[in-house]
Amino acid sequence: WDYNAAEPFDFTAALVDDAAANPEPDPDAIVIRTIVDQMSFDTDSFTVSAGETVKIWFENPDYTPHNLIIGEPGSAEEIAAAAEGLGPIGFAVGFLPDNDKVIAATELLYYREYQMIEFTAPTETGDYDFLCTFPNHWMTMRGVMRVVGQE
Repeated sequence: WDYNAAEPFDFTAALVDDAAANPEPDPDAIVIRTIVDQMSFDTDSFTVSAGETVKIWFENPDYTPHNLIIGEPGSAEEIAAAAEGLGPIGFAVGFLPDNDKVIAATELLYYREYQMIEFTAPTETGDYDFLCTFPNHWMTMRGVMRVVGQE
């Protein structure tokens, strides 16, 4: 956006630019957002079919940075500990640890940022963890991705 004080400000153009910067989620995507000032996601579970393509639209309207990590069943604590163990380089790698139990992940998203990730759901049914690995967030920012057999 280029502003020149000698010219009148075009509010319509600013609104169009803002709309372009904030597209709507893909209609096929599972939408997960953070809740402002609550250190939580707006959903604690969702269900997918084994082996299907999964699209997750993750949006962060909170002022605190967050990410969304999908992990193997029962892996939340291990993944969170590995992320916290990153120390000072955590920001540089988005608090995404190099851990074999991570299935899919977003980047670390800041205020009003969003990202869609796409991955293939595991073929083994079960309850898979999802969490935010920003330090100390995983205790309240976590949930379950239920993988069920194809119908």
